[in-house]
This record gives sequence, structure tokens and C-alpha cells, in this order.
Amino acid sequence: MAYSTQYWIDLHDLDQQFGTISPPLSHQSDMAFLYWNRACTEHDVNPKTLKHIFLSVITTPETQQVVDHVFAETMGRSLNSVAELPLWDKRMTLMPETDEFEALVATAQVKGIVWMLLQHREHLGKKTIKQISVFKDEITGVGMGNEPIRRGPSFYIELEDVQSGGAQSGGAQSPGVQSAGVQSAGV
Repeated sequence: MAYSTQYWIDLHDLDQQFGTISPPLSHQSDMAFLYWNRACTEHDVNPKTLKHIFLSVITTPETQQVVDHVFAETMGRSLNSVAELPLWDKRMTLMPETDEFEALVATAQVKGIVWMLLQHREHLGKKTIKQISVFKDEITGVGMGNEPIRRGPSFYIELEDVQSGGAQSGGAQSPGVQSAGVQSAGV
């Protein structure tokens, strides 16, 4: 059974022990937002510039099953192993209003991102997911004989701002676009 960070803070009375008041840390989205907000503060960047999120090394069996299904529907054949996923340069990119896109949004990892966007709308602005790409992460030169170690699947989520009235912002991205990396192994 997994417990949230907030559970451990409360269980061990850590706020009392250290004389602090911890921010609420009940979800993965809380941690992701705090990391992003801290980076923005350190680099004097507006948190509303968040446009790119990478979810790396996804190991959840349920999410891997969804990726298998999405691969089969998109590529027309079954995925035999993660090694068959495309690398970044040939990633599968899925757009809204497709069943495959919706299947990825329904995974625990992407739902966490959606929750973060809803929960922290005041700081991040009103956003929507423009597209989700699936690819295989690869680390080169770490395995035996300098062979690449294949990991993944991984997701790249591109966000866009929602203008008043519900329309998304279109066109080219502005030069000040920022990114956030979120490790989601085992989530």
C-alpha cells in the first residue's frame, strides 16, 4: 500500500517536530507543482509559462497496457516490447478528440498532470493539453559494451493556454516557453 507524503508528515508529526508548516502534499501533482514553482522562483520566471511536461520511465503496468493498445491502434500492429517504441525523433504524437489521446489522458500519470493544472490554475493559468507524444527513453553508454539501455515508455505533453471564452491560443510558440520534467516511475 502506498501512502502520500502528507500521510507521513501527519503520522510522525513532522511539522510539530521541526516547527514548520508543510504545504499539502497529498498527490504527485503537489510535488510536481512545488518543483516547478521553486524553479520559476529561482530563475525569475512566471509559472504561467509552463508549456512542456515530460513524464519519464513510466513503469505502471496499467499505463504500459494503455501504451500497448495505443501503439497497436496507431501503428497497426501489436507492441511486443518497449524496445519497439519509437525514439524521440520518430515519436507517436496523438491529438485531442482521438480515442488514443483520450486513453492516454485516462492514465494515472496524465490524470496527475490534469489535476495539477486544475488545482493550481491560479498560479499556472488556464491550460489545456494540445498533444501527447509517446516515445522510448534511451540512455547511451551505460550498459555492457557501451550498449544503450532502453527505458520507457515516456510521454511528452504539450500544453497551451486557454483564452477567455474557451478558445486555445494558436500559432507559433513564444521564445520564452519553459519546460518541466516530472519523474513518474512506479506511479
